[in-house]
Amino acid sequence: VAALYSDNCGGAITVVKTTVTTGTDCAWTVTYTYSIKDKCGNEVTPKPTQVFSGADATAPVLITAGTFPVGNTVSINGCIGSAPVGPTAAAIAALYSDNCGGTITVVKSGAPTGTNCAWSVTYTYSIKDKCGNEVTPKPTVTYFGADATAPVFTSGVIPDQTLNTGAGVNCSALLPSYIGLFTATDCSGVTYAQLAPNTIGTEVFGFNGYRTVVIEATDACGNKTKDSVKVLLKDLTAPNALCKPFTLILNANGTGTIAVANVNNGSYDNCTPTAQLTYGLSKTNFDCSNVGANNVTLTVTDLCNNVSTCTAIVTVVDNTAPVITCWGDTTINKDANCTYTMPDLRFRVNKADACGIASVTQNPAIGAVFAASIQNVTVTLTVTDVNGNASNCTFKINFLDVTPPVISGCPSNITVYTGLGRTTCDQVATWIPPTATDACIHLATQTQPITGNYAPGATFPVDVTTVTYTATDVAGNTSTCSFTVTVIDNTAPVITGCPANISVTTGLGRTTCDQTATWIEPTATDNCTASGSLVRTRSHAPGSIFPVGTTTVTYTFADAAGNVSLACSFTVTVTDNTVPVIVCPGNIANPPINTAGCLATVITANPTFSDNCAVTKLTWAITGAGITPVATSPTTGINYLGTRTFNFGVTTVTYTVTDASGNSATCSYTVTVTRPFTAAISGTSTVAQNLNTTSTVAFTSQLGTAPYTIVYSYTAGGYPGPGAGSATIVTSTGPGGNSSTIGGNPNWLVTTVPQSNATPGVYTYTLVSVTDAYGCVVTPNTTAVVTVVSANYPAPDMTPNIISQGSLLVPQVATRAGYIQLSNVVANPTSGIIEIEVFAPSNFGMQINAGTTLVGATAVQNNDFDITYYPGLGYSIKSKPGVVLAATSNIKLGYTVNATGVNLNTGNLIVNITDQTGGIITLVGDNNNANNKTLKTFTIVN
Repeated sequence: VAALYSDNCGGAITVVKTTVTTGTDCAWTVTYTYSIKDKCGNEVTPKPTQVFSGADATAPVLITAGTFPVGNTVSINGCIGSAPVGPTAAAIAALYSDNCGGTITVVKSGAPTGTNCAWSVTYTYSIKDKCGNEVTPKPTVTYFGADATAPVFTSGVIPDQTLNTGAGVNCSALLPSYIGLFTATDCSGVTYAQLAPNTIGTEVFGFNGYRTVVIEATDACGNKTKDSVKVLLKDLTAPNALCKPFTLILNANGTGTIAVANVNNGSYDNCTPTAQLTYGLSKTNFDCSNVGANNVTLTVTDLCNNVSTCTAIVTVVDNTAPVITCWGDTTINKDANCTYTMPDLRFRVNKADACGIASVTQNPAIGAVFAASIQNVTVTLTVTDVNGNASNCTFKINFLDVTPPVISGCPSNITVYTGLGRTTCDQVATWIPPTATDACIHLATQTQPITGNYAPGATFPVDVTTVTYTATDVAGNTSTCSFTVTVIDNTAPVITGCPANISVTTGLGRTTCDQTATWIEPTATDNCTASGSLVRTRSHAPGSIFPVGTTTVTYTFADAAGNVSLACSFTVTVTDNTVPVIVCPGNIANPPINTAGCLATVITANPTFSDNCAVTKLTWAITGAGITPVATSPTTGINYLGTRTFNFGVTTVTYTVTDASGNSATCSYTVTVTRPFTAAISGTSTVAQNLNTTSTVAFTSQLGTAPYTIVYSYTAGGYPGPGAGSATIVTSTGPGGNSSTIGGNPNWLVTTVPQSNATPGVYTYTLVSVTDAYGCVVTPNTTAVVTVVSANYPAPDMTPNIISQGSLLVPQVATRAGYIQLSNVVANPTSGIIEIEVFAPSNFGMQINAGTTLVGATAVQNNDFDITYYPGLGYSIKSKPGVVLAATSNIKLGYTVNATGVNLNTGNLIVNITDQTGGIITLVGDNNNANNKTLKTFTIVN
């Protein structure tokens, strides 16, 4: 360092170096500071320094290369739980060293993955020195393996099993599961299967033989092992003993015998053939003492000595009836009462039976009494043996009879009436016919036991008639009975053609409160009296006059017997439908405005009205002229409008007159209130700057009621200057009169400043509104424009151009849109009205409208112009006041050309700027008329 320096005085330069070291192996800094002095002790300041910094960035390394452990290369036989744990973190740390010394830290991670059937484990070691430098890539140790060992049975030797085939059809059984007898162990779990041909549910047949059942154990990895058990097939099931009932009929000697076949109902065994079964019966011989149900046991034994029994019901029956013979018929006279009592005749039979007689019965029974109607009777004798078998035989007893008949129930005399609605002069009578009996023979056995000259239900005339009945028995004896039938006429006449209820109206123009009604009169008929002999009674005759309301009309008829018909009644209803007559006063036009709010107070005239019956109410309603809701009178009584204040506009007054029946009529008239006065503004002028002139704007009003209140505004625009674009509102009340100049009392006159003090531009005065003394308002919105120009203002130069937004070839069914561009090509803005003429192409239609917009982004200023169309020629277009075409700028006017329905042809669209346009006076108009015209040719195509 000393060699790098020199000193002005020469001499030796002394350098002292100091060293400062900070930090650790992981981040350190060394600073060298030099104290440099000349021979006089002058020291360099500040002291120069050198700074060095560093850090340990080297990871640990294996002490001996290639000594890091590795995993297995051949699969390990074992479950995932037996996977190696790998080298420990401490063992790995011992394999490494670091250039800076210190402790080496090892973090071990990893765990087995997979299943017992295929697993692996990778242990990853993060090895860092004390500064955190890590061995990369991280060393790993990987092991892999799988369970390749079959399960091991632990259940030992299984004893032989027995399977009963006797319970199955055809000596069969379904092999059950024998898996539950076996157990096995394996680290992957064990599943069991019963192997073919002896799988679970396999049907086996026969008995006294063995089957070997094999059980296979399989772990989750598919490793298998087998074991077995022997199964003995045996018939352990008794036969199926089936009995059936049997009825044994004893023979004539009262004995009988049964065999096995009589009670065996198809006994069988699943293993032993039916023919090889042995049978036995507990009883085979029967006699009369066994009559009834007997229990007989059937025993069945199979080849394996399995035994079963069943009980058969053997019913012993004696069905042989006794042998009998009855004695012959006999004849007997009835007693004095023509009756007979049956004696005991059971001895009149010869009888015999093999098992013994139990009883003899007779029918009819002993003591039975036979009435007079019985002429003979058959006696049946029944002989029954001790077992209920019976035989019978018959004989007949004949009776003799001589007793005459007797009539009973002869009716009393009968009275009937013709009754309501009877159409003939008679009536039906009915009764219960009498009956006849005989001491010995019942009349029901004869064809006509009793007869009469009339039968019940016969028709009898109005009068008294005798009815006689006669009864005759078999011996020819007769008896009679008689009674009378009296018919009385009590049937009233029947009215037909009774009119329906009648409704009539008073009708148009009726002056009285009633009306005439007419009808076809009803007629009547009677069952006994002729129609012409009936007596008629009525309350009204056809053609009678009826008052408004409902009146009942009644008719009745009486016959010769004094019977009176039901009344024929109907109503005549007279409805008042005659509308009242009402006449309103005439319309009221332009009544004087005499009330604040621009209103007119009017004394209205009353309407006149009349009605054929009676008027009950008169009401009115007012509509129009700002009346919301509708103004109405009370809804009852007689009401007149009287004096009323009306709004500006047309008001309709409607009167409604209503009579007692609700008929109504209306009339109406109008009251028209107008604002007669008008107002105007004048004083439009153009003046030059720096000339000693004054412009005057005056306001006038007519026909109103003074005093007036005037509201006007003014704006300054056009050229730049004070107040440009702003609007000032001024309100002033004048002295009255029909015409005034306005501008401040008393003259109402607006006087512009002398033009020598004015800024060039357009000054617009607008008459906003005028209000008279009664509050009537007009809003003319008319203007007067004062334009101030410079006498030597530079002139603009305008040129037109026609732009089409499509081809100039226009199809017959299409339109073409475009715009006319007016350009000011010099630096002088316009100061006055811009005026152009547009001549439409011949054979085309054309439109230039205010507010037109074009397709796309092109903006047009049609609203800035007053556009006037002249049919057959084209358009005259003038800019509105205040529109300025600034220096080197343009204005666009949108148009549409239409060729719809036009024959093939061409036409020229011509635009012409009026000479000297764009200036207030001639001196400042367009200064180059040579470029004021342009045209485009449009062609109509298919």
